[in-house]
Amino acid sequence: MAAEALATQGVDEYMTRSYRMELMREDGCWAARFPALPGLVAASEDWEGLAEAIDDAKRMWFETMLELGREIPATEPSAYSGNLRLRLPKSMHSQAERRAEREGVSLNTLIVRAIARELERQ
Repeated sequence: MAAEALATQGVDEYMTRSYRMELMREDGCWAARFPALPGLVAASEDWEGLAEAIDDAKRMWFETMLELGREIPATEPSAYSGNLRLRLPKSMHSQAERRAEREGVSLNTLIVRAIARELERQ
């Protein structure tokens, strides 16, 4: 039982680390992969389910690596924090806020979805 608790604590610690994630949409499915974590891929049929799929896949990947005694890479240095300050015209900000409210999502989620859709077109 104590070894199981240590493994869980290890997994929880790894879950807090940041790894570069690549998002893609293929055949009507969203997918995420982590180049530094070979074989780790998460997928969901819809955007809303992707975050949960990523968490589940990462947790299983870390658990498996720890059980097998395999090395888990340290976090990757990144120039990208995931935070972005964005300036919008007041009218666009207002429109986006109203749209997010209508859709029942945060303004951040609305903007991330819009960017993801645009990147998908490329």
